[in-house]
Amino acid sequence: MKKIESKFQLIIGIFFLAYSAYPFLTKASLVPYIFFAPLGIWNIIDGIFQRKSHQNGVYHPGMWIAMVLWVMVIIYIYLFQPAYVKDPVFYIYIIPFVVILVLALYEQKRIRKYQKAIKPYENAIKANPKDTTAWNNKGATIAKFKSYPAAIQCFNRAIEINPKEAAALYNIGVVLMELGNLHEALKYYNMAQDLDPGFKNAKKAGEMILEL
Repeated sequence: MKKIESKFQLIIGIFFLAYSAYPFLTKASLVPYIFFAPLGIWNIIDGIFQRKSHQNGVYHPGMWIAMVLWVMVIIYIYLFQPAYVKDPVFYIYIIPFVVILVLALYEQKRIRKYQKAIKPYENAIKANPKDTTAWNNKGATIAKFKSYPAAIQCFNRAIEINPKEAAALYNIGVVLMELGNLHEALKYYNMAQDLDPGFKNAKKAGEMILEL
């Protein structure tokens, strides 16, 4: 979802930056088109930032700043340039705002769900920073939200505490398999099985990769 949002923001940013050049290409009034330039630039920058940011899948707060600026432009047009409200182009401006607002609200809901899911494990880690089970469960929970780098950090922390933590090695294999890195995933499954020969899930996952 995050990639969709960042791409959508980049497209909107480019659209509004190009739209701000309209009065320079025609005899149209410079106002309110000039307001589209900073809005377009902000959305482009924020979209790029989101594409590079993966930590815990948390939505970048700059998104909301961009939306506040967006609302300010809409209010300005409505109050001080009422003629533009009758222009169909104005509604072309409104539609992407509504779409990206829905995406942002969805992401906020996902963040709350994410925070609620990992809270028990964070509390356990706070009480005992060397609780490998808590680190492993936190990583597995984060992985369900597709935040794989943050999940692997948790698994690696569990392994640092206890190098014989077979479950953490197995979970790294699961993440690598999700990312399509089957060779590395098999390596971690084998390591988990070496530490715990009775680890059926690791054995089954390794055999599944070999059958592909």
